[in-house]
Order: sequence, then structure tokens, then C-alpha cells
Amino acid sequence: MCPRNPAKITQIDQTLVCRQFVPANVMCTLETIPF
Repeated sequence: MCPRNPAKITQIDQTLVCRQFVPANVMCTLETIPF
């Protein structure tokens, strides 16, 4: 098992918060998950 990356957990948490509270969640997802 690989150790979880705290930065990735933070990005996922930010995305969940954005999807819950921000109407423009598409922009938020683009900002929180850079590819």
C-alpha cells in the first residue's frame, strides 16, 4: 500500500466543499485539480 498524499486529500476535500457550496463548481474543480 502506498501512503496517502496529504496534498491530494486536501484537493479532494476542497473539491467536495466547492461542489456543495459553490454554484460554479466546474471552475472550482478546474482550480482544485490541476492535471
